[in-house]
Amino acid sequence: MIPAPLLQSTDPASALGEPDPDGIYRIDETDSVLTLARSLYAADRLPVYGSIFANLQTAGRGQYGRAWESARGNLHAGVRLPLEGVYATRASAAATAALTAEALRSLGFPVLMKWPNDIICLSPNGPAKVGGILLEETDGLLTAGIGLNVNWSPEASALREGAALPPGRLVPRGGAAMDPYELWRRILRHLREADPVRLTASWRALAQAHLLWLGSDVAVESAEGTLTAGRLIGLAPDGELLLETPSGETVTIDRGSLIKAAPTPHAAAAAAAAKAPPRRGTGSGTAKLSARSPETH
Repeated sequence: MIPAPLLQSTDPASALGEPDPDGIYRIDETDSVLTLARSLYAADRLPVYGSIFANLQTAGRGQYGRAWESARGNLHAGVRLPLEGVYATRASAAATAALTAEALRSLGFPVLMKWPNDIICLSPNGPAKVGGILLEETDGLLTAGIGLNVNWSPEASALREGAALPPGRLVPRGGAAMDPYELWRRILRHLREADPVRLTASWRALAQAHLLWLGSDVAVESAEGTLTAGRLIGLAPDGELLLETPSGETVTIDRGSLIKAAPTPHAAAAAAAAKAPPRRGTGSGTAKLSARSPETH
């Protein structure tokens, strides 16, 4: 395969060459792949699943407008998604993250998704954030920006204060790291092969199969600094996080920063009950706790 010519960020969309056979505009440098995607869309040159890959992105952005720091050797890509099926719902970001995690796992990367849109790589040193996904919808255009640390990761000091996890790089279970452009081709193929209408019914099971800290005690910090703690029990149909609080109530959370928390009182009590010697006549040392079923609306 002959790649498309590498173009500079100063080239307007109208000056870009043709995409490669996979529908990818491959460029050397840009400020933001999502900004360039809007320009291509306005010029009627970005079909559904049309994509941009940049060797370097100088002004990438993440969740809540935060800056995304990266370097050459990493993956910086954007793709136009169809505004139908799961992508026409509030679950679009979680579904995209789940599909990306599934694609990476199929390639040998031990990753999970962290709600709502982060990609986490597991290692003997613990989980590390290796990527993020940002969906933007403007004037009928839905785009997903995907950034992955393949060959470089920022220093921990570069992260915002209170970040849930340290930065890291994608590390395969075995073998050499994959070229970022080839890696993007594989992820893009996986996104294209997933029927968005069928995903409307199946995305939750997929996402929860790859969900970091499922069943663990966590906390979600709101933009105002309020913490909501509980056990992570899953995802709601619209992509919200489902937490079971220490009082047994199920709450849904639609935005915030997810962190690992110390065990809540009810979880600690359950663990203590499980370790306690059996009471005479019970025949078991494990207490049975009734968990409230997640409420969906």
